[in-house]
Amino acid sequence: MNTTSRTLVLACALMSVAPLSMAQPDDANADTSIGDGPSVIHDLPRLDAEMTVDGRLDEAFWANAAAIAIDVETQPGDNTRAAVDAVAYLVDNGRELLVGFRAEDPDPRQIRAYLRDRDSLWDDDFIGLTIDTFDDQRRGYEFYVNPLGAQADLIIEEASGNEDASWDGLWDSAGQITDFGYTAEMRIPYSTLRFQKSDAPQQWSVDALRFRPRDYRYRLSNNRLPRGTNCYLCSLSKLRGFADANPGRDLEVTPTLTVRSSERRSRPDEPWRGDGTDIEPGVDLKWGIGPNTTLNATLNPDFSQVEV
Repeated sequence: MNTTSRTLVLACALMSVAPLSMAQPDDANADTSIGDGPSVIHDLPRLDAEMTVDGRLDEAFWANAAAIAIDVETQPGDNTRAAVDAVAYLVDNGRELLVGFRAEDPDPRQIRAYLRDRDSLWDDDFIGLTIDTFDDQRRGYEFYVNPLGAQADLIIEEASGNEDASWDGLWDSAGQITDFGYTAEMRIPYSTLRFQKSDAPQQWSVDALRFRPRDYRYRLSNNRLPRGTNCYLCSLSKLRGFADANPGRDLEVTPTLTVRSSERRSRPDEPWRGDGTDIEPGVDLKWGIGPNTTLNATLNPDFSQVEV
């Protein structure tokens, strides 16, 4: 019997989910050389700071932030002086890492920025941080924002060089295009990060980055990155602070619902006959049990959606 069938599958995943006089970059008046490296330590101030995440950099505490100049062009230039100025400002308020950016551009009309889905800003102008919270050169968190506030976040594994975009941290961002370029802000709760808790100051690795697509896709950094290096995280400067910061358990619960309806008919002139509707609920769990241990579990997985 010649049987024609059609199947409709609906899958739905419900996810838990006036410029100031700024501080000057740490080495602005101390050294004429550009860029940082692993021997440079930036001290992160602990301030009683609250921030409205609007991308404007109009809170008074930014004047006392750690200021890191993004002054090195690593692509296409080979650790040459950046043609445009940018600075990252960082503050610890005991619960969150507060980050501000000021990115200058000689022609702001050329800035590329769109309101985008998460992790899809790669063709835009964007700016952000890589932070290695264990300072062991094994893995790092990447946080990026475009001039309109769209987010991207990844985890980079040094051994493989892979950047995992499936990780979605819980953090806030916003951006503003201005007459001098753009500004942006991030609020990164420590509860979204994994690190060793300590009463004493800690040292993390940090890379402040700006990507500027024009005639070339310019990669700008605060760190000099040797060509051909086989260890990116080894080239990063240090950020000292984070005393008494509390890492999160990194608990993510993602409910899922799959609805499947099937119909068939024996001949083209016959009506479609259905077999009813199947509803399959499920849940994905990701739990950071300890600083170096993560539990991933799935209840009633939909194996048609599993990638091998």
